[in-house]
Amino acid sequence: MNEADVGRITPGAPVTFTCDTFPGREFKGTVGKIRLNATMTQNVVMYTVEVNTENPDSFCCRTSQPTFALSAREETKALLVPNAALRWTPSSAAQLAPDARSWKLPGAGANQLDWLFEFAQAG
Repeated sequence: MNEADVGRITPGAPVTFTCDTFPGREFKGTVGKIRLNATMTQNVVMYTVEVNTENPDSFCCRTSQPTFALSAREETKALLVPNAALRWTPSSAAQLAPDARSWKLPGAGANQLDWLFEFAQAG
């Protein structure tokens, strides 16, 4: 696991993984240990993360190369907003929602639509 992600992983976190040996089959486990002896490959710092899993049928072997999906945190009832929407600013007052054009803003004065546009541009 690379250095940018390892700080968000904790022991006991859920893990899902697949192995090329058994295509279409998904295995589950938990993070066991995060080894802090890093290695560097092509200027990327990597850490070893051990995953604990049940393997009663001996489907997975130690030499299989798995593909992991780790969940650092899970939220319920969270609003998902595209990243680009967080950086959008209107280029004209016409791009503001119609209901926003009728808001009574404190300190806006007579020309509150221009004030609202300037406020949105200032971020």
